[in-house]
Amino acid sequence: SIILFSIKYLLNKNIAKFLLVIIIASLFHSTSLIFIFLYILKDRKFSTKFYLLVLVISLLIPFFLNTSSLITSLSFFKGIIQTKTTYYTNYYEQTSIIFSLFKRVIIMIIFIYYSKHKKNDCDRFFWLSINAYILSIIFMSIFNNVAIIATRGTVSLYMFQIICFGYI
Repeated sequence: SIILFSIKYLLNKNIAKFLLVIIIASLFHSTSLIFIFLYILKDRKFSTKFYLLVLVISLLIPFFLNTSSLITSLSFFKGIIQTKTTYYTNYYEQTSIIFSLFKRVIIMIIFIYYSKHKKNDCDRFFWLSINAYILSIIFMSIFNNVAIIATRGTVSLYMFQIICFGYI
């Protein structure tokens, strides 16, 4: 929940305070660092075609990219990376979460439909939420083979689904 405080600074373009809040949040949960990508996407409003293309690619990635082997190869690094990757690969079943990914894609299509038909109701916070949610889909797609990373790693971005539903 600490990560939510960074949104104010993100929208006000105060990068120092934004990064400070993320660093503090990452002391509790390292996946908070994924929020840094939002700085790049904060004021972006992409076309409907672009969002749909990203969704199609996100659905295809799990069939062509096996991140389990990438995660295993990261265990050669020392320290926390080795500890986490060894733990995830040894103690968690390497399962696909394609159905959860598919659900997120369907929900994103609903948000795209809304944004296309109610353009006047979509403010900066809505587009930030849309971009955060699609970023959660991209990361979930990339780490689809390692369910623990795909789900826990994207939870801070996934919560923007609630905000997007608030606009509908």
